[in-house]
Amino acid sequence: AIKVLKKAGIKVNVMSTVSQDNYKEMVDVMEIVYSHGADFWSFTRYCPPLGGHCGIEPEDFLKFMREINDALKPYEAQGKPTQTREPLLCMVKKDTSELGGCGVGFSRMALLPDLTLMACRRHPNSILGKLTEEKGILWHFAMNPIMDNYRNFDLLEGCNECHLKNKCRGCRAAAFLATYKENTHDP
Repeated sequence: AIKVLKKAGIKVNVMSTVSQDNYKEMVDVMEIVYSHGADFWSFTRYCPPLGGHCGIEPEDFLKFMREINDALKPYEAQGKPTQTREPLLCMVKKDTSELGGCGVGFSRMALLPDLTLMACRRHPNSILGKLTEEKGILWHFAMNPIMDNYRNFDLLEGCNECHLKNKCRGCRAAAFLATYKENTHDP
């Protein structure tokens, strides 16, 4: 499919979801995707909809981040865009001047088929409301007070002391779902 899309002049971005079942194959997936001509490959962690974490132990996830970072270097040297979707990847990059990580409140929203807008499709408590003529996408993105909360870094519990907070910005969905039973408020 990548080759067909590229032949038609369409830019191809491939997104993978990483879980305990597939993270050891992700370097191979990335290499296959790029060898078939994709313009960009990225990944994000699986967030179980009923709570919990992606199933990868922290030490293994850090090792995975290092492997991905090393495997990405030749592609970045060829001009492929830098992977910035995974907030924790900035911890292993030598140059942390890039802004990456969670784009909630800054660069993305989700629109569901029933016209519900969410700050993040993976975060069950990030519903912004319904898309209406009075309150369209721009209003929800720029004016909705819920989005303002996502832009307030001081509300990132557990992150305030981290020197990478403004670069990483955490993953609100992963943090919320990993502590689902403990959560009493949001964001």
